[in-house]
Amino acid sequence: MKNLLILVIAITFLSSCAKKAYRAENIDLITLNHSEIAILPFEMILTKQERESMNNIENVERSVSESLGFQLNYYDFLYRRKTNDKVEVKIQDYKKTLRLLEESGISIQQSWDMDPMELAALLKVDAVVRSRINKHRYFSDKVSFVADVSREIVAEQLGRRSLRSLNKLRNSKSIHALYELIDAENGEIIWHIAYECKADWSLTMSELIRSVNRKSIKQFPYQAQ
Repeated sequence: MKNLLILVIAITFLSSCAKKAYRAENIDLITLNHSEIAILPFEMILTKQERESMNNIENVERSVSESLGFQLNYYDFLYRRKTNDKVEVKIQDYKKTLRLLEESGISIQQSWDMDPMELAALLKVDAVVRSRINKHRYFSDKVSFVADVSREIVAEQLGRRSLRSLNKLRNSKSIHALYELIDAENGEIIWHIAYECKADWSLTMSELIRSVNRKSIKQFPYQAQ
């Protein structure tokens, strides 16, 4: 029941996300002979509050942990579409991707800055998915919750026109999420989609990112005809 509630909240929330998308005109021709793709570890940019509350080692550990978690989450969503015959390309197991990177002496953070063509050649795939999540927090979820409750009281007593200042306090966090599909042969970005989303106290940062992951995959290339 709780998971269903989270999903309903996420879907309702995501309908207000700002989205920008690009699809190469010749993408169908480029991907025609693609047989396998890999999902690279997510580049994670922590909030200012997170960075300031931890030392450098803790920052690295947090970034890497979240990177792996959301890489797995993206792989899981995409793999489900594959098993449901909605995606026609093979998806390299994320464990194999990580193993090949480790065997080549490439750390998670180093992979964020490397040439995608070089990584694709190392992983022996036809294309790679590169993702970046930039997190922002405006204030605590507690403040957001209080603002949400207060606005209903204000609306009842003073009318909806008095809600402008409280509305600004409802969203406690936001993310900028970018997903790119990069061809291994020439390094061209043949598809990308970007989201700018905000959320209030009712959705955690991780739930927000997972929801955007799910939404982006519905727009993913290699869709079965």
